Amino acid sequence: MKKLLFDGSMGALLIAKGLGSDSASLNVENYTAIRDIHTSYINSGANIIITNTFSLSAKEGHNKYPAEDIIGGALRAAHEAADGRDVYVAFDIGPSGLDMYPLGESTYEDAYEFYKNILILAGDRFDYILIETFTNLDELNAAVDAAKEYSTKPVFASMSFDRSAHTMFGVSAEDFAESMNKRKVFAAGVNCNLYPEEMQDVVRKLRSLLDKDILTFAQPNRGAPKMVGGELKYEMSEEDFAKGTLSLLECGCDILGGCCGSNENCIKLIREAL
Repeated sequence: MKKLLFDGSMGALLIAKGLGSDSASLNVENYTAIRDIHTSYINSGANIIITNTFSLSAKEGHNKYPAEDIIGGALRAAHEAADGRDVYVAFDIGPSGLDMYPLGESTYEDAYEFYKNILILAGDRFDYILIETFTNLDELNAAVDAAKEYSTKPVFASMSFDRSAHTMFGVSAEDFAESMNKRKVFAAGVNCNLYPEEMQDVVRKLRSLLDKDILTFAQPNRGAPKMVGGELKYEMSEEDFAKGTLSLLECGCDILGGCCGSNENCIKLIREAL
């Protein structure tokens, strides 16, 4: 079995293909477009593809279609792309969209109810659960606890840190690691917000804090796009992104992937170097 490698950004490819930013609706309206993006990542060397379910929200009216339809289309797209290939499907869970305490009034219990419901709808039709891009620890704990209760599959969990190894809610790497150790997740990591080199210190810190049997993973950003001559251009070249992401292996990272701005070529370059 090849070393595990996540895919890259879904949004970057949808934008590049002129398919807009409402990715969840495409699971219902044009699931083959999502399937084709999964296929392109598999062809580039990814062997964990992430379902197009990150934008599911607890906020009323945020999603155009019922969660059941969005989840069904996402799982269909991923499984059709992975069919007959040595590839895993990770069910993607993002922040709930609730206004979590202390910035709002939503609680752990509110978030847990939301995650419980979408996991029941998903019905364990995947290989892993990826809980990603969280900044509030209560919300993350609710998602992980629901996953442990309503699924039998291994859990990846990540938070988005700044350069000081804290989230926007003030959660430290120490807080995160302690909670993930307690919950015995399969893997814990960092994604989004930072460029590859900026993640090095956070990855090192997490590796030193996590129990030895918990894997570490990282999915860095490639930067914000700019329109240049009618084309979207990113701050980092694909080559620099891949090189920087690969450097995280030396910091103790076990599994790599890409977040905002990464594409098939980024993943291909990483795979070729693994």
